[in-house]
Amino acid sequence: MPLSPNAPVFVSRSQNTINNALPKPVASSSTVFLNPQPTPRVIHPSYIHQSLDDILLLTSDNVGFYVSLAFLTRYSGFFADFESFPQSDGEKADADKFECETREVPNATSLGLHLVLDALTEVENMALLSTLPHDPLPGFKPSSKPFVDQWPLEKVYNHLGDAVKLADAYDIPEFSAYMRIVLPSTAWHQYLMAALSENETLAKTASTLTLPYHVENMPPEVVSILYKQAPNFLMRIRSLHKRKRKSLPGLTLAMIRAVPMADGTADFAKKCKRNGGCSSYVRYEHLAPDLRWKKFRADAGETMGDITENAKRDEGVERLMRRAINDHVDCQVCGARLLKTFDYAWQNWKTEWRPQTI
Repeated sequence: MPLSPNAPVFVSRSQNTINNALPKPVASSSTVFLNPQPTPRVIHPSYIHQSLDDILLLTSDNVGFYVSLAFLTRYSGFFADFESFPQSDGEKADADKFECETREVPNATSLGLHLVLDALTEVENMALLSTLPHDPLPGFKPSSKPFVDQWPLEKVYNHLGDAVKLADAYDIPEFSAYMRIVLPSTAWHQYLMAALSENETLAKTASTLTLPYHVENMPPEVVSILYKQAPNFLMRIRSLHKRKRKSLPGLTLAMIRAVPMADGTADFAKKCKRNGGCSSYVRYEHLAPDLRWKKFRADAGETMGDITENAKRDEGVERLMRRAINDHVDCQVCGARLLKTFDYAWQNWKTEWRPQTI
């Protein structure tokens, strides 16, 4: 398993540090050296020492979190792997003195770690609730306050970048999964989570989901976090939408020239020529037979181009196209044929012609 550069340095009560612990998880006698025992400047009040199973997590800003080792190994693939390595007697905590081992988390901020631990606690509570009967005991409540009460969205946004990087470094997939429940379920927020995790596959998929919307509609909190934490992904999503806008004149041209043509013929229908012709036919009757429908379609296509190029999102374009046809084409037969062609071009542009991913 590839190991992250953000992964921890481990320090035990015996003051032995495993040199090069991450690339070489099994330490030998030649890789052990002495290091001063790190001590936190403060212990987080929500994570105090409660049992012999606890270990002390020490963040880069020197805040300590006592966390159950069983809890950590249940959710962190990194801790599960590392704690499975055999320890020498000198590295074990002294149970009689109620002591525990220390694990430094060098690139983690206290608020980032706090967010990860609280989210995992909520995941634990949800798992517990799922095992209970449909009607648990009256008054039953999870052991912690609801996550959303402790972490309003604005606070989550402030520390989401640090927390995601921490969760990725320590192989904690449940954190990102839970954040997808907490955050709004928009394509922009899906792209944000993929970008923070530097997951190229998910980022490409999420970027495609943003295409029906205008880039100006990207939520400000998403822009801010990407700007600070993943500027390359912000540049790429903006570039995708810029390329999308640049492809719109091609859609207008396709509608004017009817490429591909879905109205089935290059002239007005026979019924539209009867009894002096429908109002649309009369307007173009003076042209040569092979130019009548082309000119009619081109004029209508200009109107469709105004709609599509000024639309800030895909939603509602089809409705605006139908309204424009109804307003500018008196003949229902001609209007239905035109709309079929324009809608065909529009669907092709959405799914094939415009750029599809970052």
